[in-house]
Amino acid sequence: MDGSRVLCLVGALVSLNLVAVIGTYLTTFDDVLKYKVLLVQFILVAQSLLFFAARYVWVRVCPQLFTSTRLIERIALVIVGTILVLAQCSLFLGTIFTAEEPHWISILTYCCLGILVIMVTVVFLFDVTNFITTRFLRRKITTRVGLRIRTFLIILCTAILSITAIVNGRREPDIKRIYIPLKNLPSELHGLTIVQLSDVHVGPTVGRKMLENVVKTTNSLSPDIVVLTGDLVDGSVYQIRQAIKPLLKLKATHGVYFVTGKAFLFMHAFSLCRIL
Repeated sequence: MDGSRVLCLVGALVSLNLVAVIGTYLTTFDDVLKYKVLLVQFILVAQSLLFFAARYVWVRVCPQLFTSTRLIERIALVIVGTILVLAQCSLFLGTIFTAEEPHWISILTYCCLGILVIMVTVVFLFDVTNFITTRFLRRKITTRVGLRIRTFLIILCTAILSITAIVNGRREPDIKRIYIPLKNLPSELHGLTIVQLSDVHVGPTVGRKMLENVVKTTNSLSPDIVVLTGDLVDGSVYQIRQAIKPLLKLKATHGVYFVTGKAFLFMHAFSLCRIL
């Protein structure tokens, strides 16, 4: 099966599953059954999109590495190929291994997923730049040396951005203080403090220990209100029941409020209600 037929097949799969997701969302299934069906459909759609992304990177980056006999470029080919394969496994393995604390397999595959997203972005930017220079400046990279340099720069940029992202992702959350002056604010609300927590993503890569640190930091600020504004969890009640419990320790004078986040995560709302 040639590349165009593969793309058509995967495109059809994405389209069919998107229609199925919308249909399932509008039906009146039992909550648990709806969650399971939507989870399978989401993984199929996302897996298809990951295939497109991996194939795009493979076609644009790897041919230059294939033809090289240099050891470092052979190693680069193996690394890129491994990242593409592990990224394809991330959603499936993350769903299986999500628990109270992140499993090393989930962390590894999700790191590869993040690297894939970064590499796709870098390759796309290089392609856009190449299109502009070819179209308007009449300059196109055609020599073997030029293509190899382009491939090296793509890998280097991806490596720098990926390492930076992983280091920042493992850091303790930063506290940003924002003062908002409001006209005609009642005097009793002067000095009201609101702590906003966003994109917690308890699941394959964030577990109970990290969440406990977030809760401890939040409580140390003595907030009047705590709001969790989206993308709170990435797992089912059966997997993250224990991991999410530190949220019970959040303290605020006027209460704690949350929304689940993006549309797919609406299915987790009933799980959080059972836990909290």
